[in-house]
Amino acid sequence: MIYFVYLIVVAFSVSMFKAKPGEKVGIMMLTSICFDAVVVEPIPVYRRAKMLMVLALLLSEWKNLKFYYKDIHNYAITKYVSVLLASFVIMCLTSPHILNGDFQLWRLIVEQPLTYTCLPLYIFCVIKDKDNLDAILKYVYYALIVVTVFGLLNFITKHSLFMDILGSVSKAGENVYGDTYANMDRFRVQSMFTLACDYGNICTMYLILIIYGYSVERLSKIQLIVAVACCVTGILICGFRTCIVCALMSIVIFFLVGYKIKSSVKYFLLGTILTFLCYITIPVVHDKIDNAMTAFTASADETDGSSIEMRMMQLAAVFFHIEGHELTGCGYGYFLLDMGWGDGGYKTLIDKDLYGLEGMYLKLLLHQGYVGLFSYLIFIFGIMIYAYKNIDDDRLTAAYLMSSVAIYFLYANMTGEQSSTYSAMIAIGLGMKLIELQRTGRC
Repeated sequence: MIYFVYLIVVAFSVSMFKAKPGEKVGIMMLTSICFDAVVVEPIPVYRRAKMLMVLALLLSEWKNLKFYYKDIHNYAITKYVSVLLASFVIMCLTSPHILNGDFQLWRLIVEQPLTYTCLPLYIFCVIKDKDNLDAILKYVYYALIVVTVFGLLNFITKHSLFMDILGSVSKAGENVYGDTYANMDRFRVQSMFTLACDYGNICTMYLILIIYGYSVERLSKIQLIVAVACCVTGILICGFRTCIVCALMSIVIFFLVGYKIKSSVKYFLLGTILTFLCYITIPVVHDKIDNAMTAFTASADETDGSSIEMRMMQLAAVFFHIEGHELTGCGYGYFLLDMGWGDGGYKTLIDKDLYGLEGMYLKLLLHQGYVGLFSYLIFIFGIMIYAYKNIDDDRLTAAYLMSSVAIYFLYANMTGEQSSTYSAMIAIGLGMKLIELQRTGRC
């Protein structure tokens, strides 16, 4: 059965060479929804489905790369991506494990800048006009139905059928992935993902795209209802409150930016945002809200303990480790090799205060120091400012872009980056290109 999954992934990658621009981006999004966990074992390199799709996209656009290279310098997206690339180069030059050959540099380059960091540029170049949205939304619509079917089966049977299929090979016949969350205190649904939180995050990310697609009259009302139902189902049954919070915040941002609404409603939405900021930054407020939420949970002890306190402990541990080299951090691979976080997990971790590293900012500080952290913030808030400045040109697309970036930023710093980067970078490239098309009158 797993070879049938491999065949589907390879078929989609090959179809890139005949697909139209919108279809190519649609296939990329479909991959992030349905094949995030797939590793095509028979292929020696680029085995991850997401990496394979990026390679197929680049090869299918090979003849146009020279033109794209000349044209892309004129757009803001190049500046923001260049900041991340410069940060990556500095990391490579200052990381002992890279310089000593503990990591293969070419593999690191393929896995980070070529596959993820530059992905917004690829999507930006491929999109030609706003009509490409029709094909994109079509792929996303059907992919959401598929992932929801697997999610509901997972919810009913307490077992992930899809992950069982993948685990049957990668774990020598032992189906260990499908029941990852079955025996935990709080059961969570992972559907077609390795981690349940990624299932909820992907539903949140594409919920905003669906709402945007309907707002610009690219989806029918029936399609909106079905797709929103799929997304909301995933957000609720994944079992992570972070995904619910991210979904609510992104919807608030979308309607706050995308529509001209009355002052009273606007103040309510702003109050919601301020309440959320208090929730994630003030431990007392966090505890009070969590305690109130026990009215909707099975037992009170499910919300005991403050994750804010844990993050503060982790932040203190990170500052302890980067002391003396705060500018560039401890280098790539420090958490994995020096601290012992590998196959042994928590048991082999030297500093237990680093357990989990819940937050992208913690990972960046530890590995890349202030250079990596500030480069990341410049990228995130630079795009937010870009979207805000272009509200008058394309209000709805600016709202979609800001909401998507907000989801990525909140999720990555509340739960961890996990698999969120791929879908977020696609959304950033799509949103910025649609704004440019509207701004320059080429839509």
